[in-house]
Amino acid sequence: MENNPFFTSWFLCDLCFEDCFEQISISKLTSCGHILCPKCSSLINDYCPICKTKCTSINFGSNIENLPKSTLDFFQDSTKLIEKFLTIQKKNEKEKEKEKENYNKIKKRIYQSDQWVGKREGNIVRSPHPKTPSLSRKMIKKKNLKQNSLKSPKFFDENLSFLLSPVPSFKKRNIKKKK
Repeated sequence: MENNPFFTSWFLCDLCFEDCFEQISISKLTSCGHILCPKCSSLINDYCPICKTKCTSINFGSNIENLPKSTLDFFQDSTKLIEKFLTIQKKNEKEKEKEKENYNKIKKRIYQSDQWVGKREGNIVRSPHPKTPSLSRKMIKKKNLKQNSLKSPKFFDENLSFLLSPVPSFKKRNIKKKK
């Protein structure tokens, strides 16, 4: 512990902000996560002098490795923590890519099944390529659609059919204000 420059750089008392490293063996760590120098640790009476919550305290002692694992996680070297988080982030990015591939596969299958159902029912089917959803000229002539009409798939998508439904009219009610 004493050879590690990481520990010498940030062992400050959370109350008086004095360097605790020289007195680390008699400094205390509260259960709420605060570090207190020997002077300020005398203020602990079942309550933390900083956050005023009920707490217990542990002497650092000569060996920091004797602390509970949950507490020891706070005293790891920052470079090790960064490396750990980077590996986790890389795994998450790989999972995200897999999910994106699965999403695209499912999207393609849905599109293909939509094409198949449309052909079976004799409906106008969008072109097979998802990036060009307009109808082929042959299909437009077949169904006698004008290319610029609202019914043309160039302007109309099946998901937007609700826009062509009649809009309900709402009558204005005459509401008399009370005087």
